Amino acid sequence: MAAILIPLTLFAVVIMAVVVWYILQRRRARAQRDTSGQADIVSLDDLRALATFAKDRHERIGEYMRSTWSGSHAELPGVLTALLIELDRDAIARKLIIDRDSLKLMLGGSLRAHKLCHAHLVREALDKVA
Repeated sequence: MAAILIPLTLFAVVIMAVVVWYILQRRRARAQRDTSGQADIVSLDDLRALATFAKDRHERIGEYMRSTWSGSHAELPGVLTALLIELDRDAIARKLIIDRDSLKLMLGGSLRAHKLCHAHLVREALDKVA
């Protein structure tokens, strides 16, 4: 009986060590991700400011696309790049901190709401835009 308990105990210790090691690795990775310097929305006021910015820029996005884009799929990434630069400038003027990916999401949502082109074309063009 004692001969069976020793290998089972060793097996349980090894399994426990692997689980503890895995948990520590996950915690370390999460801590590095949390301190990577990425800005998070931390207050409801910031969220409201971003929502107001998106709502205010919605009509401008529609006007810009109607006046600038001819409907050619090839020129859509260039038009969106120029529009993203304008949106970024407007956000900085309002003292909002919005990263480029968030601006792309906002722009994509606005373009889908305007129904100026198919959603998959917008997605492809935004993927091409830096």
